[in-house]
Amino acid sequence: MIDFRQDTNGDIDLTGGDIHYVESTVAHQRDLLLTAMGELKHAPTTGVGIHDFINDETPEAMLRMVRRKFIQDGMTVNSVKQNAAGQIEADAYYDVYPVVPHFAEPDNSIIPEVMTPLLYNITPAWRHGDTVKAIGFRLVENGEAVDITGATINIRFRLAGQSAILLLLTNGSGVTLTDPADGKFVIDAMICPLTGGSYQFEVEVIFANQVIETWVEGSVFVTDDF
Repeated sequence: MIDFRQDTNGDIDLTGGDIHYVESTVAHQRDLLLTAMGELKHAPTTGVGIHDFINDETPEAMLRMVRRKFIQDGMTVNSVKQNAAGQIEADAYYDVYPVVPHFAEPDNSIIPEVMTPLLYNITPAWRHGDTVKAIGFRLVENGEAVDITGATINIRFRLAGQSAILLLLTNGSGVTLTDPADGKFVIDAMICPLTGGSYQFEVEVIFANQVIETWVEGSVFVTDDF
């Protein structure tokens, strides 16, 4: 990522009386870590807000947030971890032709489609009143399965651009944890109750320690039956 050179305070470096362009990936990562969501009016969801995690007893939620916000900003993220000194080490970079890492990936024993980070568009379209096939997911982070033992999975559907929840699936009611220790769960096969339209959905995970995270967002188109 080529951008303005910054000084140690994060201000534009005007040494020599002019702006300099340099490789700025690390500077962008630092800015994302220090920026809290809501600080940037033009991009209110940008930023990790690292200071909000100061009193956390474990780093897992912080590391997931760092990974998510780096991906949101267009980086390819291979790993994010905390070293013995408490420093964050990130193997992440911007790429003109980014390689899409698996953030939440489908269980290919159920469907063959490829998951992109935080965004998954269900295909083919669903039809109102017809049976739709099961969709399986496996949550992974840094190449390792995310343990969802004791977690609650909430999947909400709404018409695109609207706020009313028209379908809620959860554990025992449309969602099955098939192998929670290996991060696997399934949206069960069901009779599609949604009427024709374009829908957005999200997959929210409430972990056993009550940490709440949205892992997948996407869309599905539903057609009306004849």
